[in-house]
Amino acid sequence: MKKNLLILSVVANVALTALLILRVGGSPSVDSRGGGVEVVTNTVTKRVTGPVKIVNSTNVVRLDWAGLESTDYLDYIENLRSVACPEETIRDIIIADINKLYAERWRESQPPPQSWKYWRPSLKGNGKDPITGQIRLELESERAALIQKLLGVNFRAAMSKYDWNASSRRDDGLVFLAPGKRSWVEEWGKRSKLEVRQLVEQLKTSNEPKETRAAFLRDLEMRQQQDLAKALTPGELTEYQVRHSGLADQLRKTLSRVEISETEFRQLFTLLGSRPDAMLSASRLKGAESPLNDPFLAPRLQELLGMERYAGFQDAVLPRVKGGGREGDAALSEELAAATMILKQIADAEIAKIAADPRLSTEDRAAQIKQIQKERKRMSSEFKKGSRKQNR
Repeated sequence: MKKNLLILSVVANVALTALLILRVGGSPSVDSRGGGVEVVTNTVTKRVTGPVKIVNSTNVVRLDWAGLESTDYLDYIENLRSVACPEETIRDIIIADINKLYAERWRESQPPPQSWKYWRPSLKGNGKDPITGQIRLELESERAALIQKLLGVNFRAAMSKYDWNASSRRDDGLVFLAPGKRSWVEEWGKRSKLEVRQLVEQLKTSNEPKETRAAFLRDLEMRQQQDLAKALTPGELTEYQVRHSGLADQLRKTLSRVEISETEFRQLFTLLGSRPDAMLSASRLKGAESPLNDPFLAPRLQELLGMERYAGFQDAVLPRVKGGGREGDAALSEELAAATMILKQIADAEIAKIAADPRLSTEDRAAQIKQIQKERKRMSSEFKKGSRKQNR
């Protein structure tokens, strides 16, 4: 009996020793404390689930993911760096988490979805009302600012690596700006469009005449342009305007049939952009009030483009009248063009003053603006009549 007990004790000791050797050597085991799975090596133990715990030792490091996560993003980032997580991976993790957070906030701000009434036409502009746009803009701005603060990267630039079409798409035209200014300009552009849309919606429900509504929009755009000019250096402002302004868009369209170099485009832009209202959406190259009718500007444009290309440029911009001639050539003399331009500038300046005068009631403001417009049309008509008599 004693001999049997001795044999049994030796076997038990051998089994225990073998078990210890196996655990140190790297066999997987189940952690009974939290039900998680451990992969044990001589360097790292990664816990997929289980309690919060990070243990450092000479040969074993138990890494608990729950211990890395934190409700404070700064702590979260530091925890990831403490385990030598690559910076790009840290950015991916943090941006994905922030994106998820703000997506949830956006969904919470929206009304419950309605069932699709497939038998009815969709409402025009559904889901794009100014209030919804304002909420979305604020959330997007918060998200971009938080990512910039935590990681020092632009959100759109960071997400572009996931865009399959990024390599085939032209750049956004803001490469000349530093990251901080680039983010500001992107937000300014979104906010400016939203402010215009909000004002248009407000004016639709008012009884203001067309001229008053135009004056309000002009005043808003002037303030927006002033804000942009304060944020950028003169050189940066020029680079932005030559790419993104309404004047630049019009030039690109009207010059599509005229071969022109980048230098010539910029020179032409500078000439036409020297007017105070040149960057406003209401400013047009086409029509009788086009700056191309300015007799003081025409010689400089002719010198820049040459007579042949200048004629092609005018054909694209100045509308034709019955008989095949250009309106600028057939109906307006140089004197009439100059007088018309001056008359427009005077009328616009007076309308802007009236629209901004808080002492006037809505009715008085509308009446005065209407009177100015009426007088301007009368004088313009007199100019044209006098020009026709001279041409007979």
